[in-house]
Amino acid sequence: CFDPNAVADASIISVFPSQGTALGGTLVTVEVVNLPAFSTGDISIVVGSGGYDQAVEAIAVTQNSGATFTGSTGRITFNTPPVPDGVYQVVSEHPIRMGVVWGALQKSVTFSYRYTPLIIGSPVVLSAQPDSFLAFTESELLVRLANFPRIPDLTDVATIQASFNGKTFPCSEILSSSFDSTLAVFVFNTSQSSQSMSIYFESAGIENAVALDLTVVASSLPQIVSMFPVAVRAGASLEMTFTIRYLPLSAVGTGISVRLELLSQPANLTLDVPVLGLSVLNAFTCNRIDCLVSSLLLQVPGDLIPLGGADVMLAFQSKYGNFSYNMTFGSSFLPEVEGVSPSSLPVTEIGIVPIDVVITRAPPELCVITTCNATFDSYSALVVNSNFANGVLVVSVLPPQEVSFGLSKVHISDPSTTVSFTYQFTVPDALLSPIDGPCLGGSTLIVTVFGLPPVVSRTDVSIDFNGRVVHPLRVVQNITNSSRESELVVVPPRQAISQGLVLGSVLFGSYSSSFDFHCFAESTLSLSPSRAVLDGSTANGFAAQLYLTSFPAVRSQQDVEITFGDVSCSSGLCGVTSIQIAGNDVILQVNAPAGKVAGDVLVTVRYISTASDTAPRIATAVFTYFRPAPLVLSAMWCRDCAGTSTCLVNGACKEGVPPLSNAMASSGVGTLTLVCQGLPQIPYARGNGKLVDSRNVVVTFGVSTFAVVKRVVFSDQANSILEIGLAEPVAVGERTGLITVKLDPASPVSSSASFLTNFFNADVTLVCNGGNCAGPSAGGNTISLLLGNYDLTASAVSESLSVTFGQQPTLSTRFVGSDSTGVTIEVLVAPYDCDACGTVEGSATVDLTLRYNGKTVAFTAYTFWSAPVFTSARLDASGTQIVAIFDQPTNRAEMQISVRDCGFLIGVGWEKLGDFARCAWTSDQQLVISLGQHASITLGDAIAIRGSADLTSINRLSANSTTTIVVTGPSVAIPPTVQITGPISIDLCASLTLRATVSSSRPVTYFWGCINDQTLHNFASSQDGATLSLVAGTAQMTRTDFTYRISLRVEDFLGTSSDEILYSVTKKSGTSPQLIFNPASVVQTPDQALFVRAEALFSSCPVTRSALQFSWSQVGGPPIKQAHLQGSSSQLQIPKNTLLGGVTYHIMLRATMQHDKSKYSENTIVVTTLSLPLVAEIAGGSSIRASTQSPLNLDASGSYDPNELASPHAGLTFLWSCSFVELGLRGPCRDENGTTIAFNSTRSLVIASNTFAPASEAYAITVSVSKPGRASASSTVQVFIVAAPVPAVSISLGQGAVSAGSGNAKANGVTSRMVFTAGADRVVTYSWSVVPSIKLNAGTAPLGTSGSSFVLQGAVGTLVQGGSYTLVLEATAPGMGVGQASLVLQVNTPPAGGSFAVCVTGSVVCATVGRSLVDTFTYIANGWSDEDTPLSYQFGYVVAGGREQWSAPSQQPVRDLDLPSGQITVLAIVLDSLGASSSVLSDQVMVTSGSGRRLLQTSSAVLFSSFTKVEDALLLSRTDLVNQISGVIASETRTASISRGECRLLKADLMSAIKKGSDISVKTASSVCESLGVAIIIADNPEDLNPDSTSSSGGLVRSIVTQSYTTSLSETCITHALEVLSKAVEFLDTAAGDDSQNFTLASDASVVFMRDLELGVQEAIQLRLISALAGEPLQEVSFAASELAFARSRLDLWVDRDVSFNIPARFNGSQATFMLPPSIIDDVYGGGVPEVDIQMQSHSFAPASYGLKFVSPLVGLSLLPISAGANSVAVH
Repeated sequence: CFDPNAVADASIISVFPSQGTALGGTLVTVEVVNLPAFSTGDISIVVGSGGYDQAVEAIAVTQNSGATFTGSTGRITFNTPPVPDGVYQVVSEHPIRMGVVWGALQKSVTFSYRYTPLIIGSPVVLSAQPDSFLAFTESELLVRLANFPRIPDLTDVATIQASFNGKTFPCSEILSSSFDSTLAVFVFNTSQSSQSMSIYFESAGIENAVALDLTVVASSLPQIVSMFPVAVRAGASLEMTFTIRYLPLSAVGTGISVRLELLSQPANLTLDVPVLGLSVLNAFTCNRIDCLVSSLLLQVPGDLIPLGGADVMLAFQSKYGNFSYNMTFGSSFLPEVEGVSPSSLPVTEIGIVPIDVVITRAPPELCVITTCNATFDSYSALVVNSNFANGVLVVSVLPPQEVSFGLSKVHISDPSTTVSFTYQFTVPDALLSPIDGPCLGGSTLIVTVFGLPPVVSRTDVSIDFNGRVVHPLRVVQNITNSSRESELVVVPPRQAISQGLVLGSVLFGSYSSSFDFHCFAESTLSLSPSRAVLDGSTANGFAAQLYLTSFPAVRSQQDVEITFGDVSCSSGLCGVTSIQIAGNDVILQVNAPAGKVAGDVLVTVRYISTASDTAPRIATAVFTYFRPAPLVLSAMWCRDCAGTSTCLVNGACKEGVPPLSNAMASSGVGTLTLVCQGLPQIPYARGNGKLVDSRNVVVTFGVSTFAVVKRVVFSDQANSILEIGLAEPVAVGERTGLITVKLDPASPVSSSASFLTNFFNADVTLVCNGGNCAGPSAGGNTISLLLGNYDLTASAVSESLSVTFGQQPTLSTRFVGSDSTGVTIEVLVAPYDCDACGTVEGSATVDLTLRYNGKTVAFTAYTFWSAPVFTSARLDASGTQIVAIFDQPTNRAEMQISVRDCGFLIGVGWEKLGDFARCAWTSDQQLVISLGQHASITLGDAIAIRGSADLTSINRLSANSTTTIVVTGPSVAIPPTVQITGPISIDLCASLTLRATVSSSRPVTYFWGCINDQTLHNFASSQDGATLSLVAGTAQMTRTDFTYRISLRVEDFLGTSSDEILYSVTKKSGTSPQLIFNPASVVQTPDQALFVRAEALFSSCPVTRSALQFSWSQVGGPPIKQAHLQGSSSQLQIPKNTLLGGVTYHIMLRATMQHDKSKYSENTIVVTTLSLPLVAEIAGGSSIRASTQSPLNLDASGSYDPNELASPHAGLTFLWSCSFVELGLRGPCRDENGTTIAFNSTRSLVIASNTFAPASEAYAITVSVSKPGRASASSTVQVFIVAAPVPAVSISLGQGAVSAGSGNAKANGVTSRMVFTAGADRVVTYSWSVVPSIKLNAGTAPLGTSGSSFVLQGAVGTLVQGGSYTLVLEATAPGMGVGQASLVLQVNTPPAGGSFAVCVTGSVVCATVGRSLVDTFTYIANGWSDEDTPLSYQFGYVVAGGREQWSAPSQQPVRDLDLPSGQITVLAIVLDSLGASSSVLSDQVMVTSGSGRRLLQTSSAVLFSSFTKVEDALLLSRTDLVNQISGVIASETRTASISRGECRLLKADLMSAIKKGSDISVKTASSVCESLGVAIIIADNPEDLNPDSTSSSGGLVRSIVTQSYTTSLSETCITHALEVLSKAVEFLDTAAGDDSQNFTLASDASVVFMRDLELGVQEAIQLRLISALAGEPLQEVSFAASELAFARSRLDLWVDRDVSFNIPARFNGSQATFMLPPSIIDDVYGGGVPEVDIQMQSHSFAPASYGLKFVSPLVGLSLLPISAGANSVAVH
């Protein structure tokens, strides 16, 4: 015999083949573990799901020797049937389930099998590019075909044929081929007119060809659209860019020639103009000749043009036609203003910020500072500085205070020369306080404007609200201060809209200042129900719904403050239990608090905004408290009581017997418990339950029969529980009981309630044999009854005895026999399916009644259990999960420990749940279905439970569930949030790409627009994707030096619309670099470090490139210390707990060209810090066990205000309360006199012994923490009181888990390593356990289960994503009971629901074929969702046979990356804020060599030229780009046509660049890990290294691992650091033994590298041990040239014994041995039991000793202190 529960789950080792034809017949072999099938008849195989199941038979079953029921490994072979759903022409995945049943042992496995399509008919063209061709040209066509065979050999081009214009030919290249589609290239010559091309699979013949219509258009002469620079002067040769239309794609590479002809004297001058480059700007976004735009770069010989200037013609010649363009060269003699920085100045900075004027062709003597004058209009300006160099003069001028807004004429002069230009002084947008208000008008706003000229009368100023004009009530001006601000007090008019954005402006003459005003409808509140009993109970339990119209979106309890009269509903028993959002309406469900007196109270709901400048949003309504009519809710009788303080315990009598309802023994035996509502509060003694005055309560059954009140269990102003017995026996039969309460016996005022009671003969007993009077509601089960003290014969049973279950008769009744114990009867239970039959929470308890000749003989309670049914199945707000609730606790289909593929559990609807959908139980009653990728299930679709899943009631008494339900929408329909990423300014040559990222797991609809430019609006509104792209030149943005306000709104698959957001982009007339923040804005909490990264791009115009200088400044929000803004790179990091909570910061970055200060760009990022709620925390765990004999200590000093961590405890107040449940009624804890127990309002609480009585239920003790102006927070601990003395124990959290409130914890993920610490009030013995039980072994609990520290090492298969576990700590001490503390551990779920795709950047239809180091690839991971935000996205790739390379995580779900050549597997993972990650997402793209159109090998010239991208990235301070491109170049060297010597030089440059990039960046753990990931790619082959790359690698690693931020480096990252050092050692070792190579490190470099190696390895190992605990296993890391071993341990375990560790394989692979003397503990550490980090390292080479002959490797052992202290001594 064996325990079926002890048999491990079955699992699959391999499936071969994993795919086959849709016709079936494929022989499949599955290797499987722990599936005990020993013959073909033992196993069932089902292919498909839902209504498409097909059963197949196994062909063969073989098991390895030694196989048993409890452990086996075998192979099962079967033939696949045809595709189950009958769809033969697509690739499809179907589940195959294999299972065995051996009685209670049931095991199954499920895997996915791919059916490949059956090709029927002609191919289908999915895409063809381009879709038009020029006549009579050689053209190239790229076609993607479906319904086409997969071509295994891509070089076999003859398999794909085409027929065109009478000629048949094969394709020129096959780029990719799969079962889904094949991508092929055809090269052909066009004719004069449009015609069809036939494409077919060679073996299928032309009769099965697909006809593709090709459009051929007549040639149009190319045209010049624009040129840059727009103004040129004679005297110097210069690069110019010309934008050309109608030049076909094939022109690139075929040649174009240009000549310059002088149109003025001398007219015979003709010059050749060199062509520097020709490229197509919109190849991916345009497939037609009429829309193609090209860029031609020329070296125009302006130095040969007469210096006085001339008109010229450029003549262009090409095979597609000749064309010309006329232009003018200006004179080069006169000085001219080349640029001004800044290009405009806000009026607020007049007299504060100087402007730099760059003047070209200036003589050295121009404008010496002592003779230089400047005027703005007629006002003199201060010349701050004058600097002349290389013919360029830069004059710094401070504009005078007298100038105002608008254009100003500026003159810069000295006695001989004057240079003039116009300069713009701008008016900043006005500021509103508050920024919003009611659309009905009537509120008061303060409008702050800047630069407003002096106002005589307020009526001279107009304030326009979208066409509705008012005048200010008051104007307060202070035009003399530096900000030139004026305050206008205004009452907005009624708006034409009910809610939304109102564009406003302040007008005064020519002055105008804009603002945005957000108006809203007035909020209203209604309640349902709108009344409650004084205890807070309503018609819906304790729930009341608050319907709020036109109210801000409420995301959590902390967003609102709710009061019922003077009672705050922020937490505890009175708090928000659910939130629903419907458009602009909000539905909150709260538990109504208890009322103080009957009558009306005002309910107020106030929105708590995180922004300080918004108008208050408040809604009110009336709520009524009443005292209900007296009512007896239940009357329950027990023959024998379960407890001593109450008769009923957990609703049951002694030994768990259910009580009888409305029945009582006529003899008076037993106790009847009455639960009453509406009676006055009864005075009683809490200790013994006795009435204070026995006259207060009278219970009668008729006129003369009185009952005795044995005990008052509980009583308050709303509810009472009493236990009564009979004063004397009564006759059998039904009687009406009456309970009367009279608080004043002398008063006639009383309250009464009646109840029906059936008195029966208790001497006659009826029990169910076996003790369990319960069964399935489906009936059909047989039960055995024992009737005691009543004689019946067999004939009496068959003729006169009737048995009913409630009103349902049995199907049959049979006499079994009789003996001294009674008469045994068997009955066949009928289905419990009458019209009045129903279950509550899955069960119904009815009277099982025996009647003889119609008279009741005996009865007992019988419980029917129904199969679990869905009560709801809702998509969550993110659309990534379906949360299904059942009507009762279930057996979880025996899935308590593992997450299963949903195909096991879900029948109907499974196929719509997406790839790899998973089902996990978060409680016995709640199932969470995490949707997979490509999920299609939506509202109105049904899901059903498979009957074979064995889902039953929790006690397994019900039938198997087959319940079905329709999926509904989320209760909280959260609108999607949208963010736009892109530049805020562009120049004349730039393209514009704005990317929208949306928080939706499904595709959304995009609505783009522009609110202040109709031309751009017309274009934007025609775009329906996530990207708004304008090609170089941005022709749709017709105005320069103008700010376009681009709008976007999205709508998700549920029909929920986002708010419309606005994004401003300024098109400048000058040239400057672009700055793009990634992400575009930041929302975070103040306890997170702020990391901001800007991506800088050089201007697309042909301008000189130089290093950029970066400077940060704050332009809005509470002041940030200047020290945090001193960075000089494009990255900014501000430490955590620096920014305030609940405010918005505006931080600006300026990037300036180092060689030309007039070329600059600015971008501002908005950082919003959320106002974190107060944190309430009671130390010790979520539940504890305490004794009546000891004081109870509760400590809430861990509570704090996370928004003010400088003084987190200041201003907090503490309110303690206690509640207790008696017979389902929760009320306040009371002392023995019935008085509510009150507590001191202190941070820590000491409750005296004997305050609480022992009880089976827990006392819930809650602390509510509050602070003025903040919503309060609460924490509750469940305290179980026992009579015996027990140790007081507690649990505290360590690493790997975070507090989830009320002593509970949340694990970061299923693989988290979690540390918990025990505490006790005395010396105890500990024992740790986990419920539901998991195997606690050396792998899952490395420190065991009996220490004061407990490490729980999660793993896939050990913990369940989303699962809930209880961690239990027990402690024993001599002479005492068992102390206990526990906490609930919720396992974090990773992000889910999104998609992942990679496309060539800019392609309209997602192109997956591109060129290495030429094209970039856009990674898109949209739609991922998780409750722990913000999410991070990490992208990577891997070349076949190579290492994975990952970028640093970013909060941006879109990123552009270069890729190396080859068939590339692209990768992505999505992480939540706690670190839980999705599975690795992957796809494939084809990347060809950048050396040619589709060459497979990259030349060394291409690699070295690509290194200029790395150099540009260094100039831009783009460390991420340095890493990314360096990684691609390093990967390309594997297959490139490059010599070893060239490779070494190139990799030395790359390693140096990585080091420089790391040095200039703001270092974070993720950024340095990215650098190390690239470094190991470069160093992967030590033969490609040289001394320079070796030195750079050592310096890189040491500079990284010795920094403070590295405490959060991942294990993989640290291993990369160690491996980079080992690769360098391996190179030096190889070079030392190779006399043919002259590779030596200089002596000083050897010493430096040796130091880098020693310290780098030591610090890296320390980082690996930073979270280790003493006693955990030894860790080892091995490389070819290095062996490392390390552990954190007590030193006494290592002394006086041999300590051995491995020697590197490159040396001899043996071992080295140390022995630590016992004296080291006393001599070095002063005795005791010191804990140290023990490091052992061995290297095959010692770089600093080059030239010596080695006879041993370099070995070392280090003892490093764990923390600073008197004995913190390092020993090496």
